[in-house]
Amino acid sequence: MTAAYTTESKLQACCLIPLDLPEEEKFEGEKLGADLKAKINAAMTALAAIEPDLTAWDQKAGDGDCGTTFAKGAAAIQADLDSYPADPAQLCLAVSRTISHSMGGSSGVLLAMFFNAAGADIKGNGGADPVTTGFRAGVKSVMHYGGATVGSCTMVDALAPAMEGADIAGIASLARKGAESTKDLRTATHGRSQYLAGTDLAGIPDPGAIAVATILEALAK
Repeated sequence: MTAAYTTESKLQACCLIPLDLPEEEKFEGEKLGADLKAKINAAMTALAAIEPDLTAWDQKAGDGDCGTTFAKGAAAIQADLDSYPADPAQLCLAVSRTISHSMGGSSGVLLAMFFNAAGADIKGNGGADPVTTGFRAGVKSVMHYGGATVGSCTMVDALAPAMEGADIAGIASLARKGAESTKDLRTATHGRSQYLAGTDLAGIPDPGAIAVATILEALAK
């Protein structure tokens, strides 16, 4: 379960995040507006609130650190909110940097890659429809480098179906449906849970999938 698809070192080797550039030189211009800042803050608060559940599920079928890993990322994003730029592409890169500095494990690497790819795609498309195009680019990056597909009992079970969403509300709805479907999976192909018997996974959702669905639902409100 969660996002441990390959070794963390292999994922880090693939992650092309420009961490060596100074923050003040990388992100310039108008800062994030109050409305979007409030949505991101609410999403991180919602994520932190389910940390006990994420931890409990991951202790049964994972490494046990999913809840704390996502909680650290949420706290770091909230701490950096005032510094985030309004430009969608730069915002994604800023979030990627925050995640790479704060979240451990393969979940952190993959989510940093998600936002890095989303930012690059938005910039390349001139900012056209940044939510859907950036989201799809981010998911494709996670699937490419992580190797998981739908049915692997990972966060991809929430992310991949959500690519069909036409807007943030549709994305969030499909992500939740995909996340809940992991309760019915009896086998996993990635992470520690691939070594567990099917009966050990019965009724347990993938915590990474639930985490990303929770974030998206909060952003859609």
